[in-house]
Amino acid sequence: MVFMFDNEKEKNYFKKSLDINDDSIIKYIPYLLKDLWELGGCNKVILDLVKKHQLISKNSQVIDLCCGKGSAIIALATNYSGFYYGVDIIKEFIQEGKEKIKDIDLKGNVTLIADDISNIINQDSKYDLIIFGYDTEILGTIKESLDKIQKIKTKNGSIIFETVYKIDDYDDNNFPTKKMLEKEINNCNLSIKDMIVWEQDYLISMNIENNIKIKKRVDELINFEPDKKQLFLEFYENQLKESNILDNYLRCVSILLI
Repeated sequence: MVFMFDNEKEKNYFKKSLDINDDSIIKYIPYLLKDLWELGGCNKVILDLVKKHQLISKNSQVIDLCCGKGSAIIALATNYSGFYYGVDIIKEFIQEGKEKIKDIDLKGNVTLIADDISNIINQDSKYDLIIFGYDTEILGTIKESLDKIQKIKTKNGSIIFETVYKIDDYDDNNFPTKKMLEKEINNCNLSIKDMIVWEQDYLISMNIENNIKIKKRVDELINFEPDKKQLFLEFYENQLKESNILDNYLRCVSILLI
């Protein structure tokens, strides 16, 4: 498989997004996540925001940066006409999305691209709606990321920004509080038009389901390559730890910015 990391810094951001400690696991990621579709996003919330605020019209240009398998834009294109673009660095994820499209009746036109999003935000194209899930500093801090993303937004366009904030009594400086998050966004010359906090019961249920699917793939890989058992189990344990933090100490949120 091919991962298009242009440099070590880019690879480290990718590893951080999936809580990877050992480079040896990277080539197994598409197989380990084979059964997951949304890959950490919440399509229902995105669809709710789009419907509530009428964000998409017939000829809208929509892009999802770090789209995974393209589940969000495929969900949008199933319900709305328009032109949809999904970009992700993992070629196998993009290919899975392309295969999925073949079996779906779409109202919109979907294009999935295997590329580094840093290349996309430096192009001249403008989009009416930009979706971006912030789970690493691939584009910098929250402010730096939003400043860069704004450059490809049309004048009256919108951004759906998916991220997390910590509960006030959680002592981990890697995550902002809600007030800190709102302050950083306000420093970007953007306005928060809407904010939806994901239902915690939904998040917990999703994490349980995803971890069951990952464990199934881990067991298969251990059977195929028993000498790498510890590598695969460490990845799974890291996913459980990350899920525990999400379930108990963080709040996932989708923010509509204009």
